[in-house]
Amino acid sequence: AYLVYRALVTTGIVAPFDLLFDDLRRKEARLEEHLRLVSQRTEELELARDKAEAADLAQRESEAAVRKKLAALLEPEGSIGVLAVLSFRRNLASTSAWAC
Repeated sequence: AYLVYRALVTTGIVAPFDLLFDDLRRKEARLEEHLRLVSQRTEELELARDKAEAADLAQRESEAAVRKKLAALLEPEGSIGVLAVLSFRRNLASTSAWAC
């Protein structure tokens, strides 16, 4: 009678809990793997964002420098610079086979 009782208790109570906790352990391991992948991808995206921001900043600084030089050429006291550029272009066109 004891062996029957032991078999029923082991199969009916202990085994289902083992199965439930085993399933829980597998799901927990999958969740940890997903969290690791999300963390890795987040780091990659943050690095890409930082690179894009640095490139954007460099582009803006370059554009600002070009605007500043253009503004200096177009100012009344800078008009000599504009005339020099136009004169240089005219001279280049007259001496070159590639006339503009």
